[in-house]
Amino acid sequence: MPYAVIYDGDCNLCANFVSILENLDRGRLFCYIPMQDEKTLQEFDVTAADCEMGMILIDRRDRAKRSNRQKL
Repeated sequence: MPYAVIYDGDCNLCANFVSILENLDRGRLFCYIPMQDEKTLQEFDVTAADCEMGMILIDRRDRAKRSNRQKL
């Protein structure tokens, strides 16, 4: 899946939004990573503080660029 969505797994609104995206996407484009998964956040060079402003969309095809992050 070319895109990763990082979201707050403790936020009901975020979790419901991810659930809707999962139903629409059906595993084609997006994978979903809760911000509480610190090991995976490190792989993407993302901190919990980065996640405080909202969801983050990462283009996994171009992980070398920090500019590939978009706040949702």
